[in-house]
Amino acid sequence: MNCTHHIQCPINFICIAPHKCQYQRKLCVQCINEHRVDIQHIVEINKFREMVIQKIKDYQFDKASELTKQRNNFISVLSQIEGILKKIWKQLTESIQQLYDMFEIQNKSYLNIINENTNLIEQHRTQLDELVLIFKGQKFQDWNAYQNSFLIKLENVKNWWGHEVEDFNERLKKQIKVFFPFNQQEFKQLSMLQPIEQKEDLCEILASIKYIDVQIFRLIIQMLKQEKITDFIRFLTIDENQKYFEKYIYQEKSHVSPFDKNKKLKDGKVSFQLVTKIIKQINEDDFNQNDYSSEIYNETKKALMNKISNEEKILEFLIFLIYLSTLDKKFMQSGENSLNLLIEMKVDLKQLGQKNIQTESMSIIQNLVEQQNQLELDQIYISEVNFLRKQILNYYLIDDSTQYLLKLQGHSEEVRQTCFSSDGTTIASCSDDQTIRLWDVQTGKQKSQIEGNCGQIKSVCFSPNDTILASGSDDQTIRLWDVKTGKQKQIFKGHTDQVRSVCYSPDGNTLASGSADKSIFLWDVNKKKLISKLGGHNGPVNSVCFSPDGNILASSSADKSIVLWEFKIGQQKYKLNGHQKSVFQVCFSPDGMTLASGSADKSIILWDVRTGKEKSILIGHCDVVRSVCFSPDGLALASGSYDQVIYIWDAKTGKCKSIFRQHYREVLTVCFSPDSTILASCSGDKFIHLWNALYPQDQSSFYLF
Repeated sequence: MNCTHHIQCPINFICIAPHKCQYQRKLCVQCINEHRVDIQHIVEINKFREMVIQKIKDYQFDKASELTKQRNNFISVLSQIEGILKKIWKQLTESIQQLYDMFEIQNKSYLNIINENTNLIEQHRTQLDELVLIFKGQKFQDWNAYQNSFLIKLENVKNWWGHEVEDFNERLKKQIKVFFPFNQQEFKQLSMLQPIEQKEDLCEILASIKYIDVQIFRLIIQMLKQEKITDFIRFLTIDENQKYFEKYIYQEKSHVSPFDKNKKLKDGKVSFQLVTKIIKQINEDDFNQNDYSSEIYNETKKALMNKISNEEKILEFLIFLIYLSTLDKKFMQSGENSLNLLIEMKVDLKQLGQKNIQTESMSIIQNLVEQQNQLELDQIYISEVNFLRKQILNYYLIDDSTQYLLKLQGHSEEVRQTCFSSDGTTIASCSDDQTIRLWDVQTGKQKSQIEGNCGQIKSVCFSPNDTILASGSDDQTIRLWDVKTGKQKQIFKGHTDQVRSVCYSPDGNTLASGSADKSIFLWDVNKKKLISKLGGHNGPVNSVCFSPDGNILASSSADKSIVLWEFKIGQQKYKLNGHQKSVFQVCFSPDGMTLASGSADKSIILWDVRTGKEKSILIGHCDVVRSVCFSPDGLALASGSYDQVIYIWDAKTGKCKSIFRQHYREVLTVCFSPDSTILASCSGDKFIHLWNALYPQDQSSFYLF
């Protein structure tokens, strides 16, 4: 079997490291080079098989273990108890039966006197004495008293046995719970886990939700957000991840007793297992594959709504799917279908007010707009574009305007990069539409437009004094533009492929350019000539960045490496290898001590510039990290990704401070204003968004249940 990551290479090794293996523990030779674990944790596959087989043999499953002996002893004791109970039951049953037989025989003898027309002359004296007592009415009084005395004794015996059995039953239940801690209802829930995998009907799957405590939905969403989990199915398949969920169950009510906590954990585990099975089934169901708002699903949807409209737990689950779809893209369709159903059933959706939800469904948008007043929704923002002849609509339910500031609209193609002027009043942007545009930060209005490139513009950068704007383009040139007039002042030629990145040195005398031709050029801006050429990469150069003191130049490449250059003497200081795929951008911290890098491997690595060593890795994005940028005050690091999300990280702790979701295509660049208060982002959706970078709360925070 060949490796799924390196198609040409066979799988020859197994990873035994105590970590969450990104290669699912199946490694080829190339995986080992990228795996970054000690060689002692990698075992050749045949040797691994032999060792596992030997371990199994050593365990000696065919011999009676201590557990088996204990089990046999326990069965023996139970058999003895069963025998004793049967003997007691038999003796008691026989005694009671004999007593009632005696009463029945005696009663029949009195009836026989009447039925047989007994000849009194022929009766024995003792029989006549008994008949005399009957005649006087005394006999039956004595007989009734005699019978009642035994009935009272039997009632007492019955009550005694009842209390004893009840007490024994309670003590037995307590003992049983020691080794079988599920009550009948919980066991019924567990019994639902296996059949659900074979269910094909959506109604049957949803019907299983009645066994779930809906509090579990909120806990799961909370866990996914805080642990930054973007692949729920993959997370569920790893048993050791159960510990994360247990942590959130324990945190839920810290004031309860240990007994209640254990019960809560036990109940939560059962619900979590059932949710796991339902989610896996939903993932493969038609509900997560096709758009239920289309006409062909009208009858199916109508039947479904009739069955679930009064089922509150199912409605809560649909809301859960909506939020899950914003964290895990695999559930986007089921999230849209859930929202569509809830809207058509006129379910109160006010609780969706703090969450951004993306959809491509026109019917959902129309329903939201038509029912906005009835549903009392917060402001609905709708953006609409045409892309590959398909109408794509995104709507956002915005609750707090302090986060999202402005949207700058004007480019007709993807916006590749933005940058602030040093005074923070102007933003420059470049695009595949071959234009550069200057924007007023306060109003969001376009100030001017610069044209003249013969290809898509990949990078733009202000000079330190804000008078010149440099741009790099697909036409293999670097051009310098007069910011005031918009006229071209200089053009540098030399690269043999597209120029992907340009960056001014802090003193403004040198301009660095990185190209897909694998080279870095250094240009003397004043003398208008090439100073030197740096050629240390084996792949296209994606970005170049000067250190704040101007002594070091960092470059990143599609060859997965980063190089720190002492560019004044044209030598490499360090070559940083740590990413597993193309490194798209690098950025120095304001003090110059740390370098951040964003990569196609979905990670951000922070490097120690003095030693060239890796300091930490930030994991959160679920797709290519296209851009990274430190805030000028050094407190935050922003990152933009193909997953359409922007993260704001605490630069010291590495923890996520905020998540911004407004773009509906890949985020290509993020950059801070000079005072660190505004973050600008640009995207393949052709828009530039301005954010309040001081906004403290993750936009995805919400409390539903």
